[in-house]
Amino acid sequence: MDATTGLLLAVLILWAILPAWPLAWHKGKVHLATDKSPHLQRLFYHDMVNQIHGLSLFLNQKLVAQQSLSAEEVNAVLSEVKLMQAMLQEHFKLGHRQNIADHQVPFTVLQDNLVRLIHTYLPRHIFQTKIEFAGGLAADSAAFMGDKIMLPPTSFFRIITNLAKNMAEHNSDRAQFRFAFNEEGLVILAQNHLKSLWEAEDVAQELGEIILQETANSDNLAPLSAAEREFNLRPGLGLESITRLCENLGGQFSFGPAGEFWQAKLIIPAAKLGISTRSAA
Repeated sequence: MDATTGLLLAVLILWAILPAWPLAWHKGKVHLATDKSPHLQRLFYHDMVNQIHGLSLFLNQKLVAQQSLSAEEVNAVLSEVKLMQAMLQEHFKLGHRQNIADHQVPFTVLQDNLVRLIHTYLPRHIFQTKIEFAGGLAADSAAFMGDKIMLPPTSFFRIITNLAKNMAEHNSDRAQFRFAFNEEGLVILAQNHLKSLWEAEDVAQELGEIILQETANSDNLAPLSAAEREFNLRPGLGLESITRLCENLGGQFSFGPAGEFWQAKLIIPAAKLGISTRSAA
C-alpha cells in the first residue's frame, strides 16, 4: 500500500467516525462547547464534513490518475490535516498536548493551498476556472499587501470550501475567483456561469429567506429529516456558514444572480485585518 492509499484510508476512517458526533451531542453523551447552540454545532459539522470531503477528493483524483504524491503535495495534505485539527480545537475550546492553536497568518502563506482547494472541487478537466489576484494582491503590484494581510486559516478555508463546493454542485462549467485588496479591504468575488437563468432570482430570494429564518430561529429549528441527516441536504447551510464566518471576521457577504453568473462577494475591511486603509493601493 503506497502513501496515497494509506492517506485515503485514513480519511475514509475519519469519514466513517465523524457522523456519530452530532448524534452524541443531541443525546447528551458528550458535553462539549456548551456555549454553542445546536444549530451552530450543525454548521460546524457541515463544514468539517466538507473539509474532509475535499481532502478525500484530492486523494481520490490522484488514485484515479494512478499518480503518487509529490513531496509538495504531501506537505499540502499535512497542512490540511493540521487545519482540521485547528478547526476542532477552536470549536471545542479544549487543550491538547499536540496543541494546534488557531492563529492569523499572512495571505501569501495560504495562497498555494487556496488554489489547490479550488481546483480540487473544480477539477481542470471539468471546469474552466480562472483564479485572479488583483490590486494589492497582484504579484506585480507596487504596493503588494499579500504578506501584510493576516487571516485565521480555519475561518478563511471554511469560507472558500463552501464557495467552491456550492459552485461544483450548481451544474456549471465555468467559474472564476478574484481576490483583491483595495480601498474596501480584502474583496473576494466568486462567480460561476449559470447554464440556465430561470428562477435564478427566486432561488436567491428563497435562500436569503432560509438564512434569515434559520439565523433568527437557530435554537428552535425543526429536526432534520432522514434525507437531511444522511445527505446533509438542509438548504442554505453553506451560505449561512459563510455569512456567519464573514460577520465574525467583521466583514459582509452578499450573493445572487449577476447577468449570466451566480455571484458571491465578501468584503473584509482593512481595519479588521490590522491594516490602515492608507496602505491600500
